[in-house]
Amino acid sequence: MPQLMLNGWGKPAEKEWEWASQTGLKNKEYPWANQVPSSSRDNYGRNVGKPTAVGSYPANGYGLYDMAGNVGEWCQDWYDSGKYGRVLRGSNWAYTSNRLRVASRSYYPGGRASCYGFRCVGVQEGLKVISNRK
Repeated sequence: MPQLMLNGWGKPAEKEWEWASQTGLKNKEYPWANQVPSSSRDNYGRNVGKPTAVGSYPANGYGLYDMAGNVGEWCQDWYDSGKYGRVLRGSNWAYTSNRLRVASRSYYPGGRASCYGFRCVGVQEGLKVISNRK
C-alpha cells in the first residue's frame, strides 16, 4: 500500500505501478505485450508535441490509460538511496519508443514540466483500486 495516503488516495509504489502496467502479461516488453510501439497506441517521440487527454489512446488490459507515453508518472518510491528524486515510470510524449518499455524507469527531482504527472491509487474496504487519471 502507498506510504503516503490522503483520504485513502496516494501515488503508487513502483512495484504497484509496474504490476498495473503489465496487466498480468509476464515477461512482456510493453503494456500491450510485445508488439512494436506505434503512434496509434501511444503519445511518444514528439509525434503530437504535448500531452494528450487521457483516453486518447487504447487502455491496457486492466482498463488503464497511458501506461506508456503521454506523461511520465511519479511513484511513491525514491529513485535511489540518495533520495535525489522520485521514480518516474511510463515514459512521456517527448521520449523515443525505446523508453516505452515496462522496465524503463527514470527520475525527476521535482518542479513542473509538461511531461511529468502522477496517477492516484486508492484503497477502499481492503481492496486496492487503481484509478485512471481523468
